[in-house]
Amino acid sequence: TKILIATGSPSGDGRNTEIVDLEDSNFSCTKVEPFPVKLYGATGGLMKGQKPFICGGRAHINGWTSSKDCYQLTEAGSWAKDQTAKLNTARRYSGIGSVVIDNNMFLVGGYIENRLTSIEMLSPDATSQTLSVQLPTGLSSHCQVQWDSDKFFIIGGSDGSKRDETYFINVKTNQRTNGPSLNTARYSHACGELVVNGKSYIIITGGYNDGILR
Repeated sequence: TKILIATGSPSGDGRNTEIVDLEDSNFSCTKVEPFPVKLYGATGGLMKGQKPFICGGRAHINGWTSSKDCYQLTEAGSWAKDQTAKLNTARRYSGIGSVVIDNNMFLVGGYIENRLTSIEMLSPDATSQTLSVQLPTGLSSHCQVQWDSDKFFIIGGSDGSKRDETYFINVKTNQRTNGPSLNTARYSHACGELVVNGKSYIIITGGYNDGILR
């Protein structure tokens, strides 16, 4: 199992894409070229055929600006701007965690000058679609994870203050429903699914509250 890490802050270091092999600590990949721009706060996922795909974020192109652009990793190992896929609304911090359903990646909320309520759906070489369903309040730095074949789960985040709410978004029916509240409100945290004895759990860890959470 390999994990690809791309972009991030410090933004200069974030241009260097890394691949971590969980079974071989000596693994090193030199084939992947540096990311073409300094970029952080983006959202990415593995699309059909395990193709890495990254959209949005805050990019340094003649100065810092929130980005609408999407990039694909080519077979040759270079990152190429997708000339068709582009966000309708530039945004950064629009969800920590990758949600890809039916070869569509979802960017939720995020930040420009203010926090956003809209949700966009993208796939490589296709135009973006803004869903009719929205968040009840502008939200950024939340965590998100796929729940089933129709829904994903939005956890915590910030609307200017830390939040403990969670939401389910059904991408087939364009509906939002409330989930359980967190015990500890947080943002910029990690989340993921863990299966123990055949039962699935969503694990939430770290992030910020009044300080750094552990």
